[in-house]
Amino acid sequence: MRALTTITTLNATEVIIGERRYLSFSTNDYLGLSHHSQVVNALRNADHAGSRASPLVTGYSPAHADLAAQLAEFLQRDKVLLFSSAFAANVGALASLGRHYDQLWLDRLAHASLLSGARQCGSPWRRFAHQGYQQLAEKTAAGGQTHLLVAESVYSMDGDVLDQQGFGRCSAHPVVMAISMMPMGLG
Repeated sequence: MRALTTITTLNATEVIIGERRYLSFSTNDYLGLSHHSQVVNALRNADHAGSRASPLVTGYSPAHADLAAQLAEFLQRDKVLLFSSAFAANVGALASLGRHYDQLWLDRLAHASLLSGARQCGSPWRRFAHQGYQQLAEKTAAGGQTHLLVAESVYSMDGDVLDQQGFGRCSAHPVVMAISMMPMGLG
């Protein structure tokens, strides 16, 4: 049985357990923003913290609108859609896009959010060997079906990145749409 361990967080990468200092590799705070001085000061100066619930329930706050406008400008888009988490964004995107294809193919190491989206889309899906793009190209080469290939640009749990050339060769077939998703990033 697991027991809860009390820890003291020193910064984005270090914690204290008992009286010993450790490196922590278990957070999603990849950029250290939870301890960044501008983020901490913005929280101190805010009139409240958190959205209290989904914007569909409690309303779209000025902070939501400001963030959306800044992201749209940064990404050079007219508008952006904010999700409550990267997990929710991946589920929503794949559940929506996947239904327009005859077959989905997900990298064996695809994030759980992508698997959840694939399950919800209603189209058949299969997993392929991690970075196994040669075999995948052969499987998708037969005509008559549309295929959606899903891979991540960064596999943070495994420390590797998308083989862009291999992935690109798979999408050369006219009935294949290839997307690369980064569950915990921007892109």
